[in-house]
Amino acid sequence: MGSGGGEELLEGSLKKNEILITALYNIRNNVEDQCTAIRTMNRLKASGLIVFYYGFVVKEFDRKVVELCNELEFPLIVIDYDERVSVAYADVLNDIQALVRGEGDEMLHAAINSMIQLQQNGGSVKEALSQIVKNRHAEIVAVDVTSQRILCSTLSEKEEFEFENKEMRTLPLNMLRFELLAGETQYYGQRYYSGYLELSLVLITSKGERKVPVEFMFSCMSFCINLWRLNLIFTKGDSLINSIVQKEWKRARRELMFYRQEESMSWHFIMYDTSKSSCALIQNVKETLQREGVPYVEGKKENLSIIIYNQYADVNSNSIDPLFHLDLPLEDGKLVYASNVSDEHELFQMICDTVEEWAFICDLFRSRSLLGRFELMEAVACKRDCDKEEAREQTRRILKPLIDYDKQRDGLLIETLSTFLIDANRSFKDVAELTYIHPNTAQYRIRKAESLLGTDFNQTAAVHVVYHAVCVYRMMEG
Repeated sequence: MGSGGGEELLEGSLKKNEILITALYNIRNNVEDQCTAIRTMNRLKASGLIVFYYGFVVKEFDRKVVELCNELEFPLIVIDYDERVSVAYADVLNDIQALVRGEGDEMLHAAINSMIQLQQNGGSVKEALSQIVKNRHAEIVAVDVTSQRILCSTLSEKEEFEFENKEMRTLPLNMLRFELLAGETQYYGQRYYSGYLELSLVLITSKGERKVPVEFMFSCMSFCINLWRLNLIFTKGDSLINSIVQKEWKRARRELMFYRQEESMSWHFIMYDTSKSSCALIQNVKETLQREGVPYVEGKKENLSIIIYNQYADVNSNSIDPLFHLDLPLEDGKLVYASNVSDEHELFQMICDTVEEWAFICDLFRSRSLLGRFELMEAVACKRDCDKEEAREQTRRILKPLIDYDKQRDGLLIETLSTFLIDANRSFKDVAELTYIHPNTAQYRIRKAESLLGTDFNQTAAVHVVYHAVCVYRMMEG
C-alpha cells in the first residue's frame, strides 16, 4: 500500500466484504495516510483490516486512527509481533476460512452469537466455551503448557481432576497439533498463544461422533478465549472472588492466570460498595482499563464489587492507574484500592481482610472516600489491636496527656488530632472544613497536642506511633 493511503490500488483490487491483511509498511509512520486508507476501505465496504507485525512495523497506532475506526465502526485487528511466536498470514487465513466454512452450521453459528451476547450480559469463559460444544458430545480443555495445569474447561470438577491425573499425562500437549484415539475417546489438540500464555487447546469427542468440524471449533475456541482474555466479554468473576474470600486460593490462582499479562507485572484491585458508590466513577475506571487494553475481572461478594487487573509496577513504563486521573466525586460511598501488589498470596490476603473488615474500615475512615493500600493495612492492624487488652492499654498510655487535658478542660484535642491524622492527611484546611472550626484554631490544637505529647509531627516515628494510637482510640471509644 503506497503513500496517500493507496486509494488507487484499493479502488482497483478491493472488493465488497473482503478483509485486507497487511503490515502497512509503506505508510507505517504516516497517520494521515493510514486514516485515508481506512476511509477508503470503509467506503468500499471492506469487512475489516488486519495489521500484521504490530509493534514492529507500525509501532503504535495514533489515537486519531483508533477514534476514526470507532467512528466508522470499522474493524481494526492487530497481530502483535512476537519473535518467540511465529504467526503467519496463512494462520489468519485458515481461521477465517474455517469460520466461513462453518457459517452454514446453524448450531455453531448460534454458539458464536451466544458468545457475542455475553459482551453485553456478562458470563464466564466456561459458559462461553460451553456454547461451542452445546448439543454435541464433546468437551473442551485449555491447558497452560508451561505449568501443565488446566486453566479452563467445560468439564465438571471431578472430570477435571481425572483429566489432570490421567489423560493429561499421556497427551502430547507440546506438539503444535495432534490427533489421538484412546479406546472410545478421540482427542484433538492445537497450540494457541494469547499474550504471555502458551496454551494447548484440547477437543475431546467420542469415537462414534461424526462430522465434527474440528478446525472450525478450534477457531471458535481461539475467538472465545481472545474475547474473554481481553475482557470483550465482561467476565462475571463471582466464582473467583468467592474462591478468594473462602480461601480456596489454589482454585483462585488458576482462574486468575488468564488476567496476568506478564510475569513482571503487579496486581491491583479496586473494591467498592455497589449500593453507595458513584456509578460514573466506576464506569470511568473500567473504560480507562479497556481503552489501555488492560484485562480485568470483576466479581461481587454481597454488596461489594471487586475489580482485579494486572499491569506494570515500573513508574517509568506506560502503565496506568485510572484512579489518579479521575475528578469524579465518590458521592456517599467508599472506594478502596491497592496498587503494585507483588504476588497472588498477598493480593488474596488483602482482599479477604478488606471484605471481612469492610464495616470496620468504613467506620475508622468515616470521613474518607478514597482509601489506598496502606490505609487498608492500618485498618487490619487497628482491628487486631482493638481486640487485645494489652494493645488498648498501650494506646491509653500513649494518649494519656491528651485524654487528661480533654477531661479537665472539656477539650477536643484528641478528636481534632484524630481528624488531622486519619481524615485530613495532616491538612489544617481540611481539618477546619471537617470540624467546622477556623484553620488557625485547628493549627493551635495540633500544636498543643504536640506539646503535651512531647513530640513533633515532622518526625516520622512520632507520626507512625501516634497515628496508630488515635486509630485504635477512635474505634475503642466509638
